[in-house]
Amino acid sequence: FACAVGGFRLAAADAPAMDAAATRTAFLKLIDRPSVALAPQVKAPVQTGELARVDFSYATEADQRVPGLILKKAAVTGRRPVVIDLHGTGGSKESDLAFLNQLANAGFIAVAIDARYHGARSKTGKGSADYVEAILRTYRTGREHPFFFDSVWDVMRLIDYLETRDDVDPARIGLFGISKGGIETYLTAAVEPRVAVAVPCIGVES
Repeated sequence: FACAVGGFRLAAADAPAMDAAATRTAFLKLIDRPSVALAPQVKAPVQTGELARVDFSYATEADQRVPGLILKKAAVTGRRPVVIDLHGTGGSKESDLAFLNQLANAGFIAVAIDARYHGARSKTGKGSADYVEAILRTYRTGREHPFFFDSVWDVMRLIDYLETRDDVDPARIGLFGISKGGIETYLTAAVEPRVAVAVPCIGVES
């Protein structure tokens, strides 16, 4: 039995002997790219009831800005635990607003971003056509890693941004994701020690 994923080829007999640190280093090398300043842009909070929404964006590459949103209780002060929610294929940062509201009402800072070729980062703002097109283009050209890996980089840079905020407890940052987001959740948690808790849902494929 052998498995080839994202440039790695693993045989079942080799798996027990693999060193976790070496695997992490290899994956980080695979997704690494030139460092750019975060250059965050943060809009003024908009309050609805007890909750405040903050729209923001940050840079991950020279030609990539990631749009995101934060939901939290407006009256709560001090540093709070964070849950980053990663949407599934065809979704967007607004897809899981009901869940984000639940998290915020429970006292968490709820955060969501648009994955590449999704939401505000797609031509139409919805659906998965751009994403599928990008995956096919990568298959043909070898450029980019839109199938999960680029999102890992975006989330790691998101954590860089969250650590700059005075309302975030950097020791209590969790990840939650569904489907595509579930896979991105466990991939990120495997290489990012700043993720305290990871909850991937339906994030395994045959």
